[in-house]
Amino acid sequence: MNTCIYTRCQFENASGEHILQNSLGARWTDSTIACIDVQQEFGDTIDLAVADSLNGFRTLLGTHGGRGGEPPPIKNVKDQQGNTYHLTSGGQPSLAQPIVDVSFRDDGSAAVHLILGNNNQMGWALHILRERYPNLKVDPDAVAEGATNSKDHLDSPLHLQFGIGGPEFFRGVLKATFNLLGATHREAALSLELDTVRKFIVEGVGDSADFVGWPTSQQPLPLPRLGAHDHFLAVWARDGLVGGFLQLFGEFPFVFRLGTGVSCDDFCASYLVNPHRDSESAEVRSHDFNPASLPAFDGCPHLPGPEVWEAHTVRTKRFLAEYQRRAEAKVIHDIVEEVLGPKDGEIITQEDADEIHARMMKFIKFKLGIREE
Repeated sequence: MNTCIYTRCQFENASGEHILQNSLGARWTDSTIACIDVQQEFGDTIDLAVADSLNGFRTLLGTHGGRGGEPPPIKNVKDQQGNTYHLTSGGQPSLAQPIVDVSFRDDGSAAVHLILGNNNQMGWALHILRERYPNLKVDPDAVAEGATNSKDHLDSPLHLQFGIGGPEFFRGVLKATFNLLGATHREAALSLELDTVRKFIVEGVGDSADFVGWPTSQQPLPLPRLGAHDHFLAVWARDGLVGGFLQLFGEFPFVFRLGTGVSCDDFCASYLVNPHRDSESAEVRSHDFNPASLPAFDGCPHLPGPEVWEAHTVRTKRFLAEYQRRAEAKVIHDIVEEVLGPKDGEIITQEDADEIHARMMKFIKFKLGIREE
């Protein structure tokens, strides 16, 4: 029989509980730490809260869940010109509604320019035209015949807004830390001295400020790394104090105090996940991490304030700069693949090289803010 680390009930069978949430791309599961009722309750509440808070980051990066599945789109994002887009996995924009532009000539005729996210938006675009310009005569067949398919870069920045925090979110990330504790040091997880944090995780009783510290360092922390956007989870015991740490997407850290006065030997355990899964090893489970290099719980604010926001602003900029670097590398890779992919095994011609060069130059001009006439 197994003992649930959250309810202390005895159970024989349960599905695998993800140590770190599946939505973050983690695959380590343990079927002996949490009973099925607790798992279902977490899945319907605090695990959803973690996913909802972090899905925007996942969508930008295009990272999959531990069991697969792409992140959900970011819907109805406005650019500086007021146009609306949906962002799909990897930050790919698609028009959420048609762009309709009409310019009238001196002779009374008009030039109509429609930009559609997909062919299904044609009827919508024509409806907008009729509403805005009821006296304008438009031939739908002529519009359809003049349509061309193309792919281009956005020339207007998008406004994105993400937020991390809230009681349900912190219950979820503390649960991940407690899962790691249960998977590696079961007796410590079942200690009565940890009932306060256990009650907060399971029932939401208490205040996250009692357990969560917000590091204010603007510099990267000295953590093991697999990739640019790793999740790093750690738990340890020192002189009866049980602490934990989580850094998300390589930049957003939180330090935890789970409890004091716990009768157990000193230990540490960590779990490192590369959500891109593009390194030789995408996950590392270790017992060699030294928590002394991490910010101390008592030295961190327990509620966000100016110092915390300043640090998170710096970290967000660093996250976005790395995202941009990866996105640009993917654009270049895709240009080459689109031109040369269909020619696998064939001789590369001068025309192929010229097309790659033209597309690269267009992308470089876009990056430099040079508009093509």
